[in-house]
Amino acid sequence: MEKTEGAQSPTVERQYAYGPGVDNVLVLFDKDGENYDVHYYLKDPLWTVEALVDEDASIVEAYAYEVYGKPTIKTGDGGDGDWFDGDETTATSSAKGNPYLFTARRWDDDISLQYNRARSYAHTPVNRLLLGPPHRPVV
Repeated sequence: MEKTEGAQSPTVERQYAYGPGVDNVLVLFDKDGENYDVHYYLKDPLWTVEALVDEDASIVEAYAYEVYGKPTIKTGDGGDGDWFDGDETTATSSAKGNPYLFTARRWDDDISLQYNRARSYAHTPVNRLLLGPPHRPVV
């Protein structure tokens, strides 16, 4: 998949490489001037993205999740060089523009919705599935 900019002669700004299976994103190529920054996805057995690492295998962004996948995006190691020890700096959106989070589903941080193909999931006080399939209402 590619993200392009420009109508007359579009330039590729971002590319993703996928592995076998559904939602198996492996690599993010992000344009930086004339070159591309390469980031690799580290995932758990449910394909939930735990971290993005660069070409040197250094964590550049990490993720933690509440029940049903509400993300906490960790953008820094807290100054001590250790990730996943609770003192990381956090943000409401990915500094790297990473849309793939819980179970490798796309997260839209502009409206706080998780895209689950035919449905979107809203992390609200009542946690609801939205926009259910037309043949069966979501209750």
